[in-house]
Amino acid sequence: SCKCARSVLHNTGAMRAKRGSPPALRTWLCMYLLICSSPAAAINSGKSRNLQFAGDEVSGSNLAVQVTGCSVTLPAELVAVRQALGSASAGDIVCVAGGRIEVDGPLPLTQGITLRGSTSEAKTEFVAAQLQEWVYETHAETAGVVLEHLVFDNVRFRFGGKEATSGVKILGCTMEGLVFDGVSHAAVRDNTVQPSGVVIMAVGADIEEVVVEDNQIGMGDDVEIGDHCPADPTKTVPGACGCGIPETDLDGDGTPNCNDQCPQDPTKVAPRLCGCGVADKDSDGDGVVDCQDGCPQDAEKTAAGQCGCGSVDVDSDNDGVADCLDGCPQDSGKDNPGVCGCGKSDNDSDGDGTPDCNDKCPNNSDKISPGVCGCQASDTDSDGDGTLDCEDLCPGDAQKLAPGKCGCGSGDVDSDGDGVLDCNDLCPDDAHKSHSVGDCGCGLPEIDSDKDGKKDCMDGCPHDFLKENPGVCGCGKQDRDTDGDHTPDCVDFCKDDAGKTEPGVCGCGNPDIDRDADGTPDCQDRCPEDAKKREPGICGCGVSDQDSDLDGTPDCNDRCPQNQDKFEPGVCGCAEADQDTDNDGVHDCEDPCPKDAKKLSPGVCGCGRADVDSDHDGVFDCEDECAHDPKKVAEGQCGCGHQDTDSDGDGTADCGDQCPHDPLKIVPGPCGCNKSDEDTNGNGLADCNDPVPPATTVPPTAPPTTTSTTTASSTTTTTVPKHTTSHAMSDAEMIGELAWMAGEEKLEEEGAVFTTTEYIPPATTKPSVSKDPVQVVVTPDGETKPLVTTTAGEPTPSAPGASTTPKPTTKTTTTTTTTTTKTTTTTTTTTT
Repeated sequence: SCKCARSVLHNTGAMRAKRGSPPALRTWLCMYLLICSSPAAAINSGKSRNLQFAGDEVSGSNLAVQVTGCSVTLPAELVAVRQALGSASAGDIVCVAGGRIEVDGPLPLTQGITLRGSTSEAKTEFVAAQLQEWVYETHAETAGVVLEHLVFDNVRFRFGGKEATSGVKILGCTMEGLVFDGVSHAAVRDNTVQPSGVVIMAVGADIEEVVVEDNQIGMGDDVEIGDHCPADPTKTVPGACGCGIPETDLDGDGTPNCNDQCPQDPTKVAPRLCGCGVADKDSDGDGVVDCQDGCPQDAEKTAAGQCGCGSVDVDSDNDGVADCLDGCPQDSGKDNPGVCGCGKSDNDSDGDGTPDCNDKCPNNSDKISPGVCGCQASDTDSDGDGTLDCEDLCPGDAQKLAPGKCGCGSGDVDSDGDGVLDCNDLCPDDAHKSHSVGDCGCGLPEIDSDKDGKKDCMDGCPHDFLKENPGVCGCGKQDRDTDGDHTPDCVDFCKDDAGKTEPGVCGCGNPDIDRDADGTPDCQDRCPEDAKKREPGICGCGVSDQDSDLDGTPDCNDRCPQNQDKFEPGVCGCAEADQDTDNDGVHDCEDPCPKDAKKLSPGVCGCGRADVDSDHDGVFDCEDECAHDPKKVAEGQCGCGHQDTDSDGDGTADCGDQCPHDPLKIVPGPCGCNKSDEDTNGNGLADCNDPVPPATTVPPTAPPTTTSTTTASSTTTTTVPKHTTSHAMSDAEMIGELAWMAGEEKLEEEGAVFTTTEYIPPATTKPSVSKDPVQVVVTPDGETKPLVTTTAGEPTPSAPGASTTPKPTTKTTTTTTTTTTKTTTTTTTTTT
């Protein structure tokens, strides 16, 4: 059901219709357009006049501009304009004064509103920071809207789309583009529409009674019928994103990606507070979004504070320390009890090191008890008169204990014998004055020698009736000024020249003016307005004859005034010579390596050194200490070509370690690698080479009891702790792992034998101290076993079923404890 309309186009200029119509048709052109021939037929009018687009006939009666008064007149302020448009009704005319208004989005236009700008030189301008398209898609937004005398910078308009529009008038405006997407009864007059021009599309409605005339349009003196995005096969109109940019909406939120700052987040079109992909959620409802809330589940807090989230930072005593951290929560002066306890200040008012709570004189740093004179007075005798200051009314006067008539420090003396003590005498050395100094002061008489009403003591000329001070000419001479220049004739050498008091350089009657303040008066200065010159010289007055580079050419004629070798800048400028030191075809001033013909930049290794990596290890030779060893970039301990392996982890590489598998040694020593060189008895022989290491007895845990027993073969002595009973131990008692030895370290060297009275039986976790001394040996698997002896007296580790009652014999066993820092040898004689 395709609808067609007849179009009448009037234009006084040259026109051409694309898509097959004859070119260069002039005067009246009539054509029939099949609007249904394409999804969106466009008409663009370039600088056209009297162009009308209508149905069967032109009818402009309902398009006349109604010039009426303003409903409201606003200043050029965006907030005021938005508020007025938001509250306006159909038929209202909102007028805006001339000025620049910065906008960030479409104005709220509604049905029947007129927005009118200034017609004066100060245009009403709405300016966007970057190109925007203002879309008004519904009939309620567009019907009857009138825009008059407005400038829209970086803004293009689209009317209609969802619903056809009608009654729109665009009159005397400037904008970036104008699209009608289904329109009737519209007028576009006297506008400047660049660069995209005016586009009228019949989509969903007939195009009726549309007048487009007297506009300046950016497409030239043409009328084009066709695609408004001819270079974009996917679009016929720019849309929201413009030609060449798809209207893709990845997150399906209704805002195309070109205008969506969060194109992957369907809940946002701008990052707002938390950024794209993060909801601006406020879990605890405290007004702070979770992404900025240090306690998002605690409505009372936005930061952990002193007590942490979920705990209120109560400060009962308001001392700035929360109760959860305050040792004195009810004492605002303390957060720990201190010396005086909570509720009492540890203040030391006098700073004497004793808190006030223990100081009986808290305000006197010299006392902690009152003494004779009390807390506020020192027990001192300042004047050494034998009376303490607190009881001496004149503590600084050794001659007085009381002030007397003249007070402390002043004797009761009358120096001039006038009957008035010096302390009360204003002139203590003048017998004629005591209670007043008069006009002349002490020692001077009150007389007026020249009877001029001024006493001699105050008269600069006491014998000159006409003068009270000498003035310039002195007493007895008048200070007459003939030329009225405020300089008396007695010192004025040009007394008839009010402008001078000395003849100067130019003489009386001729002013010594120096307009350029160069120290030479104008009467002798041929450059009176140039402070730097008295003669014109080569460069003339006002221009210095300076030759900064001393090349014989003044700076005024020298384009390189700071370079003796140049008069012109050349390639490298005045400061550098135009030379190519390395002859690589690049001047030194543009060559970072001017002496290296193979380089134009330093690279990694700098000029004069090639950026070579001989061993291909990723480090250039200039930074590689082992340039031919791809496994090393530094020599290390073993040097290039050798790995710094440290088999025993002792910090010394195997190449320098004679015991590479002994972490405690780097040279074999007398005992060889993996053996200690300890000399326990200090006899100069290492224990490993000492046949009889000295024996030491382990101190018992209590005063021991010694018992002698005689047997058929020999007499033996057994030492037993005083608090224990000697008895034979069963294998079950003796088998256990030694874990605690009264401060001694566990001995884990294979074959070590030692005696202990503290051990852990298999079924317990605490050491026992109530057993007889037990000899144990460290087995090859690192465990400790009780030591038993053969009939020959040699010790062997016990085994299941072994006899626990061997022949009595005396055996010396040696206990050795080995750590990384010391070795202890203990020999104990006991009966086994």
